[in-house]
Amino acid sequence: MAVLSLLFACFAASHANTLDSVPTAEWKDIKSDFRGFVRASSGPVLIKNSPVSSWGAARWTPEGLRSQAGNVLVPIKNSTESVFYMGCCKLHRIPLREVIDRCAPPPPTSDPEKPPEKIYFSGPIQFLGSWIREQTNINMLDMGEVSHDSAYALENGGALRANLWIGNKGVVTPAHFDEMHNFFIQVYGEKTFQLFPPSAWRELKLYPKFHHQHRNILRNLEDPKVFEKVTKEILDRTKSPPLSVTVTQGDILYVPPLWFHRVETKSDVSISINVWSASAKCEKVSKAWMEKFPIPLKSLNVLTAYLAAYIQVLIQEFYGYDAELVKEFTGIFRKSRYGGLKGKDIVRYSPIPMEVDSQELIDHSAYIKQVEESSPSLFDESNVGSKEFKNWCEIDDDIVKEMTNSVPNVLRHFKGLSRGMGEIYLGNFIEDMVSQVVGFKRTSTFMKTCVQNPILGKKNFKKLVIDNKEYAEGYAEYQPSPSHYF
Repeated sequence: MAVLSLLFACFAASHANTLDSVPTAEWKDIKSDFRGFVRASSGPVLIKNSPVSSWGAARWTPEGLRSQAGNVLVPIKNSTESVFYMGCCKLHRIPLREVIDRCAPPPPTSDPEKPPEKIYFSGPIQFLGSWIREQTNINMLDMGEVSHDSAYALENGGALRANLWIGNKGVVTPAHFDEMHNFFIQVYGEKTFQLFPPSAWRELKLYPKFHHQHRNILRNLEDPKVFEKVTKEILDRTKSPPLSVTVTQGDILYVPPLWFHRVETKSDVSISINVWSASAKCEKVSKAWMEKFPIPLKSLNVLTAYLAAYIQVLIQEFYGYDAELVKEFTGIFRKSRYGGLKGKDIVRYSPIPMEVDSQELIDHSAYIKQVEESSPSLFDESNVGSKEFKNWCEIDDDIVKEMTNSVPNVLRHFKGLSRGMGEIYLGNFIEDMVSQVVGFKRTSTFMKTCVQNPILGKKNFKKLVIDNKEYAEGYAEYQPSPSHYF
């Protein structure tokens, strides 16, 4: 992996023209309406000369942190590999001064055959003590879109959070997305970001929602050939290349919700703070999961037919009545989230070597076990297999009519999302609905058998759905937002 990272660096330098630069804004030009500027931005923005330079934290150096908090025990990951995937490593607690010392370049007398150690710390800023609050002002980056006392904020760790990051040269955080506004502040050293819009999920390929890597991507961007191929695929489809930017001391990089970002430390030591602020759009779409599940609890075969109709109507309404788009989306959805895990345990298997004692894997395994034991799918409870799908997915007109009146209640929560954001959340919603009935392991087969080849043609769909007055009134609530990155 270390060799691949070196190749990636050479590749990125020689193929810089395949990536667009991130737009830059001066704080003095946006400070009067900072929140409005961020909301209006169509993608990431690099903010220069911000008030962050006046924070006490802006003067942090490795030596300063060692003297001020050197005895604090912090959880770190270390490896001879450069890429720190979720679940890659077991956490170790060591004094912060040791983290700083081990981040230093190896001495010239060290063994040239021995791979240099990579070390990585990430944790809430208050981990180092209450003094840290006096040297930061994260409230200035609060978008104020979500109440700090709301159920959504409390269930997701808070409406405003800040993390401290320390690592040495070559450390890579692989491409992933966050569901909050992300303000990344470079305190010391340099980092380089590669950024991809939400719609790039088609090319980057996501893991299933219940996988421990579910916000990460399947495509191995550490392989220069794969990176070049993925970049070309995105450019060919969207006509917009991914973005690249290097952040230096005092910079703020704004990364919008659901934008994929890969991050690499370029300096010998890097110290960064990122501030996450909850997104109103992400809070709104979460309410789709609170809508009443409209499928009647009848016999399992009837329930399966209703579920197939519900998912088909949901996707067609999202894309605007076109049955062919159901087939297209479902095929890409299955290939993206399940294609790389064919024949594997989709919630536990990882193509990336994992550390079985890593806290991420331990926590995820406990969660999946709890779900399987306390809330098994209806198919698991009834000991039914996937072979029944073929016979149970027959949809008639009456079932479709029942489904059409409830789907707009879900999609109204998608209003205001870009197409790419909507597609990611649509996929998550579908996985949740389908897995409740057929289980995690049968979701892909269900989508292929019961949804990917729509039983409803465009003409039939118009007759049964669009001309349905009650449906039309509900659908008026939802209109996909235009996006430059469709």
